[in-house]
Amino acid sequence: MPEINFNDVSKFLNSSDNNKFYQVTLIFGDNFLVKEAFDKVIEFIVTGSKKNLAYEVFEGQTTDVNDLIERLTTYSLFSTKKVIGLRDFDISTSRADEDKASKKSSKKDSSNILFEAIKSGFPKGTYLVITIDKIDKRKNIFKIIADTALLVNCLVSTGSNKKDKDKQEEILKNKMQEILKQAKKSAEKSVFDTLYEMIGFDLWTFSSSLEKLINYIGDKKTITSDDVHYIITKSKQDPIFELTNAVFSRDFDKAVSYLDALISEGFHPLAILSALMRQLRKLLLAKHFLNTQKDWSKSYPYYEFEKTFIPRVKNFDSQIIQKIEEWESHFPNEPEDSNNNGKADKRKTVTTESLLAKGGHPYAIYSMFQKADEFTTDELIYAIDVLTNVDKKLKSSSPDIYKLILENAIIKIIFPQSSYQENN
Repeated sequence: MPEINFNDVSKFLNSSDNNKFYQVTLIFGDNFLVKEAFDKVIEFIVTGSKKNLAYEVFEGQTTDVNDLIERLTTYSLFSTKKVIGLRDFDISTSRADEDKASKKSSKKDSSNILFEAIKSGFPKGTYLVITIDKIDKRKNIFKIIADTALLVNCLVSTGSNKKDKDKQEEILKNKMQEILKQAKKSAEKSVFDTLYEMIGFDLWTFSSSLEKLINYIGDKKTITSDDVHYIITKSKQDPIFELTNAVFSRDFDKAVSYLDALISEGFHPLAILSALMRQLRKLLLAKHFLNTQKDWSKSYPYYEFEKTFIPRVKNFDSQIIQKIEEWESHFPNEPEDSNNNGKADKRKTVTTESLLAKGGHPYAIYSMFQKADEFTTDELIYAIDVLTNVDKKLKSSSPDIYKLILENAIIKIIFPQSSYQENN
């Protein structure tokens, strides 16, 4: 079967018939490019309102492969097509769900079971789109799927020689022009060099940074290097910030990518959990505020937000601080702090609970409100329950499943409806 490069996906799809498309597509390589190709293929096979009835996605880290095969071999009752997306599947080893691992066992691993089903074939009109990050073309299991699938190669060399560096820069520049064109913005020539120097070849961070800059400049048409230095510095200094940003923007692919990077760099899982919980508490407070603001919408432009909402936020903070001080006045005096001239540091306790922390920039508040708008209050409360359970699991589990525990928590936060259904 054919193998195409990520640059040629749109051209290939435009010349194909979506009613005579390959039943199996395997997309592999850089996870950002993989996601883009995955979205294009899914949209090509089934578009518009039909997608809600015909498309279902499974996460490879937690999927029971037997359930997946049952879906693949069952005819759709509501559509002439059925499209199954299987994201981040490990085609070389079994990756069972931590909660199901103790309940299910098999002599064959998940990948062998799946690929035997692929060889046997699916009903007409059923399509499977698989994504993976790493692949070894020498393995028999790859050869099995290559015989029946369309292959989309999203591999990018991460080497440091001139040829590799030039290719990386070309990809980033193309992505930058695409994002700017969609937003009808431009950038000073130095902006790319500044971003590349600060971020390097990281398509997730590079693209999300550009999107932040576009939101930040508002009605301005051109992004400057000064804008870059202001907005991007925080992300560079605090890599956990990128993870929490992805989780609460409900971007699963980015979230898993940043989690992988943090674990690989040696960040302790409890530190990651603490950052998620801290951000979640802020979002819950932000949601409470937004529920009182009838004129708020996620599309509210930043330059208007700063003039209209920041005074309201400061007033809200003052009310929160006043309430906490009233509550604390009903409790016995706190122990004296020997490092604070005998005075209890009540004010510090109070301000950490306020929505607008001391020194907080209005854009940070704007960004927080946009994330809070992605969730209902019930979903945020559910997320607190999820992270509370994660704390217990991390403290009682083997280190080799820390990453899986956090991944499962991220899935439950980003896709709470499917998690509700599993629990009922």
